[in-house]
Amino acid sequence: MSSKYFIRAVIGFLSIVGLIALALVIALIMQIASNRQANTSNAPELMAPKSMLEMGDYPSTPEAVLAEYLRLDAEGANLSKRGTEHLKQLNPERNRYGLQRLDFVGVISGYRVLRIQSGINEVAGIIEYDVVGTLVGFASFQQRRGREQHTINLRKHEGKWRLDSELWPKISVVSAISYLQQKNGLDNKNSKKLIHEIVKTSKAEAIGGESPEGIDKIAALMRRYCELEAKGLVGSSAFEKDKREYVTERFHKGRPTERAFIMSRYWIDQINVYRDAASVTVLYEISKNYNGSELKPAAFKMSGQILGLVKTPGGWRINSSNKENPFVYEYVVRH
Repeated sequence: MSSKYFIRAVIGFLSIVGLIALALVIALIMQIASNRQANTSNAPELMAPKSMLEMGDYPSTPEAVLAEYLRLDAEGANLSKRGTEHLKQLNPERNRYGLQRLDFVGVISGYRVLRIQSGINEVAGIIEYDVVGTLVGFASFQQRRGREQHTINLRKHEGKWRLDSELWPKISVVSAISYLQQKNGLDNKNSKKLIHEIVKTSKAEAIGGESPEGIDKIAALMRRYCELEAKGLVGSSAFEKDKREYVTERFHKGRPTERAFIMSRYWIDQINVYRDAASVTVLYEISKNYNGSELKPAAFKMSGQILGLVKTPGGWRINSSNKENPFVYEYVVRH
């Protein structure tokens, strides 16, 4: 066979192989799409909890809006289309209702509204959850008996109060058990295992003996520390004298004279407590960044700092931070 015919034969063979491979890829894609459609259409939904919204009524006060949202969420509103629509009316935050919202669902044994500040068109409040753990894709359960506090905002828009905060789903123990039974069946081994873990954890000692008063002490400590940091005092000689009242020996924070985030205001967004450890998320509105010699506009207007705390014989102390550079008022670096 001449080289000319040989090359043609090889090209023809490769073309056939390529077509076969393409057909297999297309078939695989179609199968995946079919499986996804089947999973979506067959996904069970928990019956949506009753709501005043169904009758066209809407809560008239920020306290009532928050109470209705927390109740619906705890009763599993996120686990049905109709329930999710109710939540969207009360809290239309656009990032909350994506497809991944149920990948991590908190399981709680209780919740409470600690306080709501008064305001004309905007108010802030603090809510607290008694956390049992987290359901991961409703396939596994991560035990974490603790307590969480969240700062939430409500704003008045077109005459109605609405939440303006990102709150991931938190469902009650009863709702979690009902959904697992409905999703996987009463005789499913994994469902039985998950339900057993949830019930057992929910009956365990709440948050390792920590009390609401203990969380208030953490919040008070964080408010004092954040103000010291904002004024550029953390790391100063004055701070060194009293640092043991705030931080452990291993805690370190850079000086604002080197690098710093310039912020206009801050607030404690979330407090998590688990046994003798805690984490606190503080959010900031950022205007500029300081690099040691000049101020530059900030690329992002919001930033956060997560601080880890440990319980010592002297009380709660800050042990770590995920940000080396401090958050300070602008006047600190201008002096």
